[in-house]
Amino acid sequence: MALIEFRSKAAAGFYMMPASFSQVCKVWGRGYSEQGSIPPEDLPDLITRLEAAVKLEKERLAEEKRQQELEEKQSSRYLSYAEEDEREKKRTEAAQRVPFSVRVYPLLEMMKKSQDAGVSIMWGVP
Repeated sequence: MALIEFRSKAAAGFYMMPASFSQVCKVWGRGYSEQGSIPPEDLPDLITRLEAAVKLEKERLAEEKRQQELEEKQSSRYLSYAEEDEREKKRTEAAQRVPFSVRVYPLLEMMKKSQDAGVSIMWGVP
C-alpha cells in the first residue's frame, strides 16, 4: 500500500499510512478512499469526531496503565524469570505502540487551520 498525501492551502502537507487513515475514516463515519477532499463546511463536525476519539483513546490508555500498575502492586509473590520476561515484553510492546492521537495529530492540525482559513483538504496517493 502506498502512503496517502494530504494537502491544504492553509497548512503544510504530510503523509499518512493507509491503515491509520482507514481508522480515521471509521471515526468520521465515512468509507475509506485513497483520494478525496473535505470541504470547509464539513470540517467542524469531523474535527469534533476526531477529537472525541482521541480523548476516548487517551482515557482508555490511562485506564490500562492504572490496571497494569495495580496488578503489579497486588502481585505479592516473586516472579519466575519467564514471568518477569513476559511482563517486560508487555511493557516494551506498550511503550513502542504509536497511539492513535499521535498518528492523527498532523491531520487534526491541518483540519483546524483549514477550517479557520475556509479552505478544503485534499488527499490522494502521490
